[in-house]
Amino acid sequence: MPYTIYYPWEVNTSTRYYLTYLPFGLLAFFMGFGGSTVDCILISLVFSISGKLAVLTVRIKTLYGGPDSRKKLNEIIAEHSRLLKMGAVVRNIHRAGLLLYLINIQFLICVIGYQVLICYMTGRESEAIKYILYILQMYLILVIYCVISEYLTDESLNCFEAFYKCSWYTLMIDCRKDILYCVKRSQKPLGLDAGKFATFSIIILTAVTKTAVGYLSVLRSFLIRE
Repeated sequence: MPYTIYYPWEVNTSTRYYLTYLPFGLLAFFMGFGGSTVDCILISLVFSISGKLAVLTVRIKTLYGGPDSRKKLNEIIAEHSRLLKMGAVVRNIHRAGLLLYLINIQFLICVIGYQVLICYMTGRESEAIKYILYILQMYLILVIYCVISEYLTDESLNCFEAFYKCSWYTLMIDCRKDILYCVKRSQKPLGLDAGKFATFSIIILTAVTKTAVGYLSVLRSFLIRE
């Protein structure tokens, strides 16, 4: 958080300056690098799964009865099962971290937004810029999570719809039964979860924004009374 840090010693020499700020600089670098790396890996995995689901949807739509239809369907089922397992692994690994982030972002918007109001009311508009930039950065990450999660959900539902509307009536009886199982398995779409409470989407983004702004308005009313 962009708050001033107070030290129990005076930083009045070059040696103390370097010994004080070098560890904090390294800490900030590794924290930023580690956080951005996790985000980039998560985004890459979600887009990879979504892209493969889109390709699989096209293959399902072109499935038609023929001498090699059994082989094609087996390949489609194997790929679909692999993507569902991959999506479940990504969801379970990041579930706890995303829940903490969802709670944290609401708290940060309230607290730092309150600090921005204080800066404007005390005539320190230039100091409020760093707080505004920090809020925008955290909110942008939330928007990205919601967008990629909804994109993954849409591709998963498209795959379900492709199984439902494919030319199953031209296939053999055993192939039709396999497609029925695929339809049943595809009914629960993939996505990014915040714990086991909610799935990241535009609806969650709207709810978080409303909640944070509501708490901020309550804090603002106390500030006006003072």
